[in-house]
Amino acid sequence: MKQKQYNIKLTTLTPVCIGTGITLSPYSDYVIDESEKRIYYVNQELIKKKLEEKLELIDEFVNSVASGMDNNRSNFKLEQFLAKRLGIDIRKHHLLQLPCEARGSKQLYTIIKNAGMQPYIPGSSIKGAVKTALLYDWLVNDNEGQDTVSGLLQNQDDKNPTNKIEQKFNRFNPGFSDSSLIGINRMECIDTRRFHIKKGKPDIPQTWESVTINASVNISLLVKEKEDYVYLEWPELQKAINQYAKAGNKCEWDILVDAAGKQMNNGIYNALYDFYEKMDTDISNAGTSTAYLKLGSGKGYYLNSVGLALFEADTTEDKSKFLEFLKWCGFGKVYKKETRRMEEYDLNSYDFPITRVLDIHKILPLGWVKLEIEK
Repeated sequence: MKQKQYNIKLTTLTPVCIGTGITLSPYSDYVIDESEKRIYYVNQELIKKKLEEKLELIDEFVNSVASGMDNNRSNFKLEQFLAKRLGIDIRKHHLLQLPCEARGSKQLYTIIKNAGMQPYIPGSSIKGAVKTALLYDWLVNDNEGQDTVSGLLQNQDDKNPTNKIEQKFNRFNPGFSDSSLIGINRMECIDTRRFHIKKGKPDIPQTWESVTINASVNISLLVKEKEDYVYLEWPELQKAINQYAKAGNKCEWDILVDAAGKQMNNGIYNALYDFYEKMDTDISNAGTSTAYLKLGSGKGYYLNSVGLALFEADTTEDKSKFLEFLKWCGFGKVYKKETRRMEEYDLNSYDFPITRVLDIHKILPLGWVKLEIEK
């Protein structure tokens, strides 16, 4: 049985947010000091202890928190309640404090961490991203894969992604470990915005915990021969990963350039253009020991699905076949509160998806990492 293990250094190139699905509330869980650009996580055990000493404040606290969660215009200020009613100075008594560029009272989206509040990169996230790259390689380079793409674009009755594509996807099984732990000093909270292509400006703010740029961790890759699974060593994986990363980055770059004629903030446009250009150069010049991936929140459609292969395979000038595929998948509709129904909007292949997630202060997309084999 063939088996080989690789030790890999992973370095974050942009903020990385691999979410838990859990959010924290500004009315019960954290306090942001915008002037200091710090966030303080509330020590819930300390609050519980203080409330046990002042039972008359329990109802006031519970009702105030509930009011804040139900109405984001609530006047309840957690920091003031802690200081004035419970005698807790959040700057001295907190669970955790981090750098924070976020502003306002929004839900805080949390990332995967261990019990000691240290983040790490789950092996499952790396594995999923690599499997998607391998699937893309099969779709664009293998005759069977190319026939599958052609069928998806031409035959409206054969667009079920659970057939041949899913079977092929499941045959890839690269064995990535969880990363080593990342120091808390490599965590921060960021303001993300969905950059609206047609409007040319950021929209829909979210606050996220993230791993900072230039954080490095160690992971391992175990390549093991196993029945019914595709056996691929690092050289084959590296080639497929970079092929996918380059194609996905180019697609985003092309769409950005196409959007240049719209009313776009020049600072955002120029920063993103420079980033995509540098990524293209770095991926093109990568040696055989280096690969680039995008992980976690904000990957976008073209680095999270087979859509990139379909987009490229459609040779029509207006990508009409790809557009039909998108509509078949349910895209191109939005829920209207006024009519209480789903209504179609003007879906354009070159504007799809309509938004891109950015760290709005650094003007960077999320999730890019570099993998380097350690000898």
